[in-house]
Amino acid sequence: MKKGMSNIFVLVLVLVNLILTIVLVFTFVPSINKTNNLVNKICEIVDLNVGDNNGNNGDAITVADLDSRAVKFGTGEDAPSEITITLASSEEDKKAHHMKIGVILNLNKKHKDYAENSKMIDTTMTNIGSTIVSVVSDYKYADVDREKMEADILQALRELFNSDFIYSVEFSQWQVQ
Repeated sequence: MKKGMSNIFVLVLVLVNLILTIVLVFTFVPSINKTNNLVNKICEIVDLNVGDNNGNNGDAITVADLDSRAVKFGTGEDAPSEITITLASSEEDKKAHHMKIGVILNLNKKHKDYAENSKMIDTTMTNIGSTIVSVVSDYKYADVDREKMEADILQALRELFNSDFIYSVEFSQWQVQ
């Protein structure tokens, strides 16, 4: 008799456990789905921003998709493609430091703004040069970092053109004294 009672007791516990599990599933699954949808939307937004950052809507950019242009510092066809810029002075170091750079712009041919803005590159070369000089001259000798400087120039040029068709900025010449 005791064995039968223990079997009934175990069966009742299993049924109570099953009922509580069903209640938990129907209670938590809708909220878990809502949370999952929210996380998916956030991930999509982040992915779209990364894709839009280069104007390619998530497509991979290859070397064939890039149009490289050397920045000319000055006017005319014989304008130099390198420039020497005086860096900002610092309190600790009273010496004047200079930087000689040459800059190459990599334009994304797949970008929707490429056709219109690539024509403007040559006509606005003096604005591009002065923007680069402005960004570089704000750096102090101790703060010079090639990657950060390239990123800052890229951001400034994207603001100048109000577009992100410029895929990247590279230094063809880099000397700091």
